Amino acid sequence: VPVVTEAMAGLNDIVNDSRRAAEIVRALQSLARQAPPRHAPLQIDEVIRQVVALTATEIEQHQVLLYKAFNGPELMIKGDAVQLQQVILNLITNAVEAMSTVNDRPRRLDISCEAVAEQFVVVCVQDNGAGLDEQHAGRVFDAFFTTKAKGMGMGLAICRSIIDAHGGTLRACNGRAGGAMFVFTLPV
Repeated sequence: VPVVTEAMAGLNDIVNDSRRAAEIVRALQSLARQAPPRHAPLQIDEVIRQVVALTATEIEQHQVLLYKAFNGPELMIKGDAVQLQQVILNLITNAVEAMSTVNDRPRRLDISCEAVAEQFVVVCVQDNGAGLDEQHAGRVFDAFFTTKAKGMGMGLAICRSIIDAHGGTLRACNGRAGGAMFVFTLPV
């Protein structure tokens, strides 16, 4: 019986992963067609929690300490949850990769979400890697620009398109304590 229970749990995971993959494909297809996102009321902090749960194993394997700070009232925004998950997933993945060469200090990933004047939510993803190279900082959102050996240079360009389509902004800079910081705002 324990073997059957374990097998059923595995099959449920496969079904859930398949549904998620289908949603990602749908979201990317609508983005490629420049179709408007499927806006529905949602809480961005819940979207972040879902992505953190999906990436927990990768974060742990890379020995990254994760700090989350969700401050202020849980304001509702209108957005496409799958597209916003893709943005957060890309930012987290990039941050983890950026810290892969850090060996002289603990690897730290900070994710924060807060409300500003009950008009915007501000989400910040910050790592403590090498930071953005000043000569490339202005180009990180350009399509096909990459500093990765096997990168396509589309991830951040797609992220910016998604945030723009949601009426928000996405910016990048170096943090005060080093590392890169990506911040996006979305209207409430």
